[in-house]
Parts: sequence; C-alpha cells; structure tokens
Amino acid sequence: MSVFRFLDYRDAISEIISDSKSDRRQFSYSGLADAARVQKPYVTRVFKKDAHFNSDQLFLVCDYLGLNSEESDYL
Repeated sequence: MSVFRFLDYRDAISEIISDSKSDRRQFSYSGLADAARVQKPYVTRVFKKDAHFNSDQLFLVCDYLGLNSEESDYL
C-alpha cells in the first residue's frame, strides 16, 4: 500500500490499519492512541475528521506503523 496516493493522512492511516487485519502485523486504533500518547476518544475525533494530530503525535503514529522517512514526511 502506498501512502502517496492519499491527500489526507487520516485516510492513509485508516487504510493501513484496515489492511493490517489480514497481515501478520495487526494495528489498531487503540494501539495508535497509546503510541501517539492521546486518549482514545481523541483518535476517534481525528478519524471522524473533527480534529488533527499535531506533528509530534503524527511522528509517533508513523513510527508505530513502521513507515519509512519518506512516507512519514509525506503524511
């Protein structure tokens, strides 16, 4: 999956999490909240497009998802 085809980082992250369900690595919104050091309701707001991650939180999310530096910079 390529994050470069998305215009909104939230859509890219959602697809990565959905795709991981059939992969060996399983990501979750709960794990994402822990990685970003935010509460789970805030993650819900982000993916309902009512809020955004700040740059530090997004960096932690990219690290959690194992994205490389180019993918992280793009998001």
